[in-house]
Amino acid sequence: MPKNIENLKRMICPSCFAKDIDPIFLQRDRRDGEAYCLKCDYVASPEEAARFLRELQRMKYGVAYRYEAK
Repeated sequence: MPKNIENLKRMICPSCFAKDIDPIFLQRDRRDGEAYCLKCDYVASPEEAARFLRELQRMKYGVAYRYEAK
């Protein structure tokens, strides 16, 4: 694995999550500051990916999803 790539801490790909695919952790490129998935073509900033994932979790689980990662 190249030195400029690292795993984002506990952040799964929102695109794979929406399609009910097994959780794939996003990778981050230090030079660009973008997060990307190795399985699909999802690319976004880490903040945008976290926001998208929270929104999907709210839509999928509704009231049962009470606790948000901060």
